[in-house]
Amino acid sequence: MRGVFKGVIFVAYLSLASCANKETVDEILPIVPDGVQAISLFDAPLSMPTPAEQLVINREAAKLDHDRDPENIDFLIWYGRKHAYAGDYRSAIEIFSKGMELFPDEPRLYRHRCHRYLTIREFERALNDCKKGAMLIEDGIDSIEPDGAPNPANIPIYTRHSTIWYHLGLAYYFTHDFENAHKAFQTGKDLHVNSDMDVSFTHWNYMTLRRLGRVADAQANVETIPADIVVYESQPYLALLALYKGEISVDELWENTNSEDRSSAFTYGIANWYLYNGDDERAYQMMNDIAQPQEFTGYGWGAFGFIAAEADLKNNQ
Repeated sequence: MRGVFKGVIFVAYLSLASCANKETVDEILPIVPDGVQAISLFDAPLSMPTPAEQLVINREAAKLDHDRDPENIDFLIWYGRKHAYAGDYRSAIEIFSKGMELFPDEPRLYRHRCHRYLTIREFERALNDCKKGAMLIEDGIDSIEPDGAPNPANIPIYTRHSTIWYHLGLAYYFTHDFENAHKAFQTGKDLHVNSDMDVSFTHWNYMTLRRLGRVADAQANVETIPADIVVYESQPYLALLALYKGEISVDELWENTNSEDRSSAFTYGIANWYLYNGDDERAYQMMNDIAQPQEFTGYGWGAFGFIAAEADLKNNQ
């Protein structure tokens, strides 16, 4: 299956490769009002608060590195990433796009721009980028992707290949192309880069397979994760896997989780559980609670759980 799926990616890549690498700002970004980063799927303006001082300091330090050596691909990528961490997703996309003029075959640029296109709800553009990134890593050697915010154990969990498949799966999921989302998530899981990524891929794959009505396959996928697995960043997903395995009821899981730990990703997983178990009203109410303006709920509108809830609500209109 993996070879067939990569063949589909290759066809998409050929069509993209015929396009010019140099793009204008109007070609890479949608037009939005001043001060707005994105427009929600319900036509609401999405903006970010003034970034914390440390985020600004980090962004300026990355700028100094980049300005000192503008053709250093690592400096360029960090320059874009630090803009995104400070909430300026549009500038990050511009930086990654300029990087593509210098490094048109660098998969990391397509992975990071894909991520930020997902953030601003440009799903088709995200799909194109991650498809190209997937083609560019074909037969390449995987390597660690440095963390922007290291976990308490200071153990990097992301790799350059696994993040491309992860974001490609999300792009398909948000557009409700669940068949291709499953293929991307399964391809990423089959890399088995570490426990955290195994758990993350399994969680999204489970939800995708349930959306496809493939209950037995979804259950078999979850059963591959041992109960004593150790994760450093995927605790919410691991808790949801216990629900999927039947080790805890949905009510117990929700009640035993502190409100501050009910992230949009966790809450979306619970909402999804209700959805494919027939309680549509409760499912969509929880999704509606997630996908509210950031200042009212505390859920960041750039989080994947928020975006998934928004996409489901839009699809259910």
